[in-house]
Amino acid sequence: MSFSPLITDLSHYTNTQLEGKISDLQQKYFQTRNPQVQDQIITTLNIYKEEIITREAIAAQRQKEKQNGKSDLDGLINVS
Repeated sequence: MSFSPLITDLSHYTNTQLEGKISDLQQKYFQTRNPQVQDQIITTLNIYKEEIITREAIAAQRQKEKQNGKSDLDGLINVS
């Protein structure tokens, strides 16, 4: 996992906002020829992408749990 002391909490951004930041940083990466700046941009891009991947994994897990709860027939069958 990447780390930057300038990026603290990404939870207040929506996925759309993060995707916009990623797009903006990708443009800036190709605009600069400074390798140190490019390295910082790559680090920030990785942090944003990891945040999106984490959110998608959490959402998929919740959806799976929700589906498993609905399709679980054990709760519907009365064996008494």
